[in-house]
Amino acid sequence: CILGTGHNMCFINSNGEAINTESGGFNSPEIPLTEYDEEFLNEIPKERSCLLEALVGGKNIAKLARVVINSLVEKGCVKQFDQITSEMMSASITDDLDTLDVWQNCALREVSKIIYCRAAHLIACELVAVFRYLGVTEGSYAVAFDGSVYEKVPYFRECLTKELGKLSG
Repeated sequence: CILGTGHNMCFINSNGEAINTESGGFNSPEIPLTEYDEEFLNEIPKERSCLLEALVGGKNIAKLARVVINSLVEKGCVKQFDQITSEMMSASITDDLDTLDVWQNCALREVSKIIYCRAAHLIACELVAVFRYLGVTEGSYAVAFDGSVYEKVPYFRECLTKELGKLSG
């Protein structure tokens, strides 16, 4: 499972064949979208055909945070941010970000947690779907993860572990 700039997954089926899910291109109307998602996706219209990747990939995740934060700015909850990067999002969660005032940092931390947890939930759903397809209902199984979001965002990994536990038992 690749969770970095983009997203994709593959698995080995019962015949020993590697199956590439091309999950980055998954574009299901079943994924519930918020008004923030709609605004975000309007900014990156080419990404609509890769909806899942847009919602979980590091390439766009900071853009989604920017949309949510701009809404908070418009409501007068926080002052304008100069920029928002995925590095800032991760640092705000671990309280390693000292370039923002306390309210900006708090807003970015909470928005980042929500975005990363939802991304983890979507990935967990996808993994559990593969497990069910393979007939894995209990016991142990191995999943290899790689990519910058998985490697550099400990909070994302924590959420993914919790979501997998909830969904797969």
